[in-house]
Amino acid sequence: MMSLRELDRAARALDAGLRGARVQRVSATGPRDLWLVLRDAGRQQHGVHLCVEPARARLLRGPAPKGESVGAPGFVDLLRARLKGQTLRRVELPWRDRLVALRFEQGPVLMLAVMGPRSNLLLLDESERVLGSLRPLGETHRGLRPGGVFAPPETSAPREGEDRFAECSDEAWWEAMRAHYDAAQGQEREDALQRRVARALRKARQALDKKRGLLEGDAKAGEQALELRRDGERLKGLLGTLEAGARQAEGVDYETGEPFTIALEDGETPRAAVQRLFAKARKAEKRALRAGAGLAELAGRDTSLAELETRFAACE
Repeated sequence: MMSLRELDRAARALDAGLRGARVQRVSATGPRDLWLVLRDAGRQQHGVHLCVEPARARLLRGPAPKGESVGAPGFVDLLRARLKGQTLRRVELPWRDRLVALRFEQGPVLMLAVMGPRSNLLLLDESERVLGSLRPLGETHRGLRPGGVFAPPETSAPREGEDRFAECSDEAWWEAMRAHYDAAQGQEREDALQRRVARALRKARQALDKKRGLLEGDAKAGEQALELRRDGERLKGLLGTLEAGARQAEGVDYETGEPFTIALEDGETPRAAVQRLFAKARKAEKRALRAGAGLAELAGRDTSLAELETRFAACE
């Protein structure tokens, strides 16, 4: 964010260089970045960049952007209707605060508030009533509403701060400031991309681990299938000995010599119970087979994800 000293220098330089220039075009290069393109008496074009991104709020002069606007369509349309063809009358800091007023010949005022998280750009009429704003007023000026008269916030006087490129002439100063903020914006985009990739990798790892847990649970169905099939065989061997309406079947396993008990469901015949046990065994076997194939496929995905995680960690 520009300091008060830097804003004061920018306003004075714009006032000296562009007073009397006419607004030719208004465009946006992002949801919080707006450009005025002005033409001076010598028919030269000049771009004025007004940014309200909290960490990078600024007022700079630079080459006029090309192409269509992206972002803030409603506010851009309002500025086009009110400012196009207007002559810039004065650029000033009316309250010795980080508020820059661009005043135009027929009354409109474009007010740039460079105030960190409360940075905003407002269009005022000749009575300084708010016609519109780039960001919602509730986010930046809580006591102000559309149609209300703009007034500076009641805060203590801000520190002037430093001019980071005080030794530069005006033209070199603009270039140095643009380079500084271009680098900051590039780093911010890189940081945002890094967070997005980290979040995507984290979600992918969580999803993979969850899927593995589910498949490992299904893989254990193979053990369940063996028990179900064994109970089915045991019960099948007792079909001739069970009485009608029996609630359970008891016997001795001929392989291990151990006694066993198999519960029957209410109203279920022994033969139906055998069929039920074998059906459940087949179903469990299919689950186990699918889980085995899924775990094999998952191992390949795990390897690829681990490689991406390693490469990303190296980038960090």
